[in-house]
Amino acid sequence: MKSANEFYYICPKGHLTVGLTDRKKKCDQKIQEIKIVKKGKAGIEKEVTRETICNEEIIETHPMPKELDFFNIWDSQLIKAFLIGQDPHALREGFLIDIQRVCTVLRTKIDDLEKQINDKEKSE
Repeated sequence: MKSANEFYYICPKGHLTVGLTDRKKKCDQKIQEIKIVKKGKAGIEKEVTRETICNEEIIETHPMPKELDFFNIWDSQLIKAFLIGQDPHALREGFLIDIQRVCTVLRTKIDDLEKQINDKEKSE
């Protein structure tokens, strides 16, 4: 799965946003004030009363990996940033296809190593 963005940014309030350039200066995280409205017996709905933008200065800018790495552990911020902007196809089918591709390569390498070990044991 390829990254949908090039960089991720963090503002002093801890908001994480993503973008394509390392020159972003202000946080564009949407902040919604919501009002919970009770509807009927068991229904609860959220009603947006006001929406603003954080607009704080960006304090950290980090590059994002180009592709999902299956062999290293990522921190939670990098995982969240990588998932922002991914289309539904990439999140479902693309992710599963990538896992199957990596597992197939690993299985092939394991089979080759087992064969080499068995051939070496037979020759001794």
